[in-house]
Amino acid sequence: MKFNRHTYRKFGVIALGCLMFHGVADAAAPTGVKGRSFTPNSVKLIWTGSEDATEYWVQRSSDGTTFQRVAIVPAGTEFYIDETVSASAPYLYRVVGRKGGISETSDAVGVATLKLPNLSAITADVSGKITSQYAGLNNNENTSKLIDGSVDTKYLFNKNSGWVKYEFPQGAVVTQYSIVSGNDASERDPKNWVLEGSNDNSTWSELDSRNYIAFPGRKAKLHYAISNTKSYKYYRLNIKSNNGGSMTQMAEFTLYADCEITRNDAVPATPSNFKFLSEMSSNGEVQIMPSSNQIILTWSDASDNEDYFVIERSTDNATWDWSTTVDRDNTRYRAVCLTPETHYYFRIKAVNDIGSSDWVSTDATTMNNIPAETINEDWDVHRATLRLQYYDDDIAIYYDDDMDKSITWPKEVFGDIWRYCKKVYGDYSDPRLEVYFHAGKYSGGHPSTWSRADHHYKNILDLGTGAGTNEAWQSYGGNNLDLPVHEIGHIMEGASLHVHGSPERVVWGDSKYAEIFNYDVYVGCGLTDQAERWKKMQMENNDSSTPAPGIYWFRDFYYPIYSQYGGSKLLADFFVYMKKLIPQKNGDYTRDMNMGEFIHCYSAAAGVNLKSQATVAFGWKDEWEFQLTKAQAECPFDYKDPDGNVMEGGAGSASIDANSAENGVENLFDKNEKTFYEATRTSEGETFDIFFSSVKPVILSGYSLTCGSGTLTPPADWTLSVSEDGEQWKVVDTQSGQIFSKAYEEKSYDVTVGDAAYNKFKLSISKLRLGNKITLSEWELRGTLKNIPTAPVGLKLTEETDGLLLQWSDYSIVNDAYVVESSTKAAEGFGELAKLNANQMSYLDTNPLEEDATRYYRVKALGGEAESEYSDVVSTEILGIDGTVTDDADFRKLDEFPGNRVYIYNINGSVVYSGSMTYAKWLQFIQGESGLSGIYLYQIILNSSQAPMYGKIKTIK
Repeated sequence: MKFNRHTYRKFGVIALGCLMFHGVADAAAPTGVKGRSFTPNSVKLIWTGSEDATEYWVQRSSDGTTFQRVAIVPAGTEFYIDETVSASAPYLYRVVGRKGGISETSDAVGVATLKLPNLSAITADVSGKITSQYAGLNNNENTSKLIDGSVDTKYLFNKNSGWVKYEFPQGAVVTQYSIVSGNDASERDPKNWVLEGSNDNSTWSELDSRNYIAFPGRKAKLHYAISNTKSYKYYRLNIKSNNGGSMTQMAEFTLYADCEITRNDAVPATPSNFKFLSEMSSNGEVQIMPSSNQIILTWSDASDNEDYFVIERSTDNATWDWSTTVDRDNTRYRAVCLTPETHYYFRIKAVNDIGSSDWVSTDATTMNNIPAETINEDWDVHRATLRLQYYDDDIAIYYDDDMDKSITWPKEVFGDIWRYCKKVYGDYSDPRLEVYFHAGKYSGGHPSTWSRADHHYKNILDLGTGAGTNEAWQSYGGNNLDLPVHEIGHIMEGASLHVHGSPERVVWGDSKYAEIFNYDVYVGCGLTDQAERWKKMQMENNDSSTPAPGIYWFRDFYYPIYSQYGGSKLLADFFVYMKKLIPQKNGDYTRDMNMGEFIHCYSAAAGVNLKSQATVAFGWKDEWEFQLTKAQAECPFDYKDPDGNVMEGGAGSASIDANSAENGVENLFDKNEKTFYEATRTSEGETFDIFFSSVKPVILSGYSLTCGSGTLTPPADWTLSVSEDGEQWKVVDTQSGQIFSKAYEEKSYDVTVGDAAYNKFKLSISKLRLGNKITLSEWELRGTLKNIPTAPVGLKLTEETDGLLLQWSDYSIVNDAYVVESSTKAAEGFGELAKLNANQMSYLDTNPLEEDATRYYRVKALGGEAESEYSDVVSTEILGIDGTVTDDADFRKLDEFPGNRVYIYNINGSVVYSGSMTYAKWLQFIQGESGLSGIYLYQIILNSSQAPMYGKIKTIK
């Protein structure tokens, strides 16, 4: 959008805080919405608009469900910078194209904002004092809970508005603050508020204001930077209104400054009642804790100011050669992987920034690790007597009295499987797996782990069948193997990395994870026939209840990511990242995970964002997009976008023409194996050269070829070359003697080119399997499109009272910064004036040349280690252009079109008026009767059939 005399610094964007409403769809939905956070409190969006839209509505959700309209953007401006967001927070955005009514919305895109720099929390200083306008409902929900450092407590008061005030006697320059929502009742959340500062507790200066704020969930933190440079002793959060409830609540209110603080004035109190757990089985027959490998320690937390606990261990009560830290507020610790028949001494102390408490000690002895000859089950409905058949360091096999004692295959098979599982997933405290076999009872199976008291703190596989002695567990393979391995998978998921619980089970149920776990076990243990049998069966298995019926978990999710991104290591690393993401207390996971977190953890394990693969397998929902974005914001893991087919939009050619028009070279790039390129060379010495040019440079990681319906005409020998200019070629892969053994077989190859990017590719086929006619269905390149900065567009120059204002547009989220240059010549002599961050798309030159001189300006973008081409050049010669309005009669048209819309902006880009006007009201404005004076910009839209009017006007009060 153009303002002939002045272009609004945010290009006519109207920032809003009202809820969206619906109308009749007249414009197509925008597409390709993308977002990026360049600073902790800003998000830039870009999109591809629809030709018939007259404006765009930007909608935002901070909870994944409710969307608010945050801006109206004029047609032709297909980007928006949202500077009202919290740091380290998740947001969903979507864009609506509007023409009269409202179009269908675009797909939602999630953006996680960046983290703010770490500063001291002055609200944690012991000298500070917090007060409030209204007392809390009770002592457990009073104002002090706002600064106790715990999101599990809250301040709750019986009003829908009110203030809280923090006094910091020495004063501080607060430049950040945060608010954490309560544990329930989102209608009690603050919605509109003002942060103020004062040095006399009487005169207050506004430092920040927020309106129409929605928290992303319960116990969720919103964190904002503020442009404050003054030290204040008092800070007040004045909540103007909440989210519609009769009461208001917050869990935490924190102020941050770059200063030293004293968080405590005393060391924490010594933990009390420190002891080990002594426990017998439920039938009272055997001691189960301490076990042969584990001692459970418990204590009472006698302090509210510890930062953490330290636990140390010794075998002689003199040399303390092992220690660990435990988070504050915990009162239990499982000491695992201990040596059998060993006496251990433990001591614990509480620690904070002042110092530490006294030590307090306890001691206990582990049992021996020799399996019992007889076990009397005392869990669930099981009451059988089991007798030991075999044991070693890794496995113990038990049969009940109805089992055929001549069966021996389990000891070899399950010993190998358990050793493999420990190799992949790590130890499970108890190094031994006990396997219990029943005949004629307890059909099915169940597992237990070292962390469960009901099964005596052992890793147990308890298996039953309705078959009698002569049939039960006689054969190896099939369900007799699949069921036990499935249950071992539950052990792996239920107590991995010494934490009890399976928060992921709510996602994969019982158990889609076992589909890939069983396959990996069979492959890893060299059970090739079993692996192939299982794979074939699972490829056709869509028996699922989560996240929806009919999902092919193995075929569409697990097998693709397993085969591409690390196999067994991928499966094991998932639990590593889950432990980092999901909170724990007393050694247990405290909540389940959701689908977005599930994909986040697997993406981290793969090193690649798996959202696209999840979409293939499960579809994708806005709810999951928000969950994934929230996980990325709160617990960032390092993974890249996936390699993919980078050939979209590119073009191919061949040195040898196709035999027919319908079998042309373009068929190689259509993702349809049933179409093909077919050509015939004149002699065996002639090479088939197939060329492809990509739209953008590609960092190549691999490629694949798919043959046609026959197996005699595919290539056998070839080279793959890359180039930047199509003239100098570099060979990156050579293959010879390749055989395609079945119709439409795909062969995939990895390529290493480092960080170099190319956009020209050549497949040179020198030998076919037979004859001189080639048939090839698909050629696919894999890699990453290199993010090349794009040049700023729409560069404009306008005259201001304090200098020359340069402005531009940028429809990219790749660009990280801009460089503004100027010269006195149109094509040479440019020098750098300024370097700006990616959110600054304007520059005010306050030291221009004299009025009779001409100055030229241009801008380029920076991104990563690359830079864009330059924008077009503009000069001071354009400053004499007038606005679109040349006669007062144009303004009188306001009365002819009462449904008009008028936007007025100040020179800083802020909206000072939006709505309809009469001609009389317009005159009042320009004559200063509205109370406004100075230079303003206007945009007048009479109706959709009239050309908009733009310009700059000076009002005098």
